[in-house]
Amino acid sequence: MTQVMNLLNLAPEIQEEVLFWPEVEAGPEPVSERALRRLPGVMSWDDQLEIWNQLRERRPSSAV
Repeated sequence: MTQVMNLLNLAPEIQEEVLFWPEVEAGPEPVSERALRRLPGVMSWDDQLEIWNQLRERRPSSAV
């Protein structure tokens, strides 16, 4: 429960993006749950957004 409530401390832009991610039917998630769980511990929303953008850039490409 605590981990879910901590997500309320995410920058609004990150919350919105996560809420509207399309369902992943195959392959890895766009950003791991473990990486996402660490973000609320960063108090500055600007810093969160910087880390978030770095995480999204590192997402694995899907193999075709």
